[in-house]
Amino acid sequence: MTVASRDWGVCFTVRFLPEKITERREMLGQTIAELADTLGFSARTLRAWEEGINKPKNENLLKILAWLEDTSTVS
Repeated sequence: MTVASRDWGVCFTVRFLPEKITERREMLGQTIAELADTLGFSARTLRAWEEGINKPKNENLLKILAWLEDTSTVS
């Protein structure tokens, strides 16, 4: 999946790995509902991404990437 960010003026290729969302969420002790609320998605949508049923759109993928890279939430 190629992602273009208007904010950053860059284009890059991202391989969506749903297990990374699950791993990070569980590491932080969050439920799907809690994380969905934090990121502004429905729990149903987030669950579908974690299970690999659907893939997020580019703008949503950017939110997920930012959350995955955010070290301020790590204890």
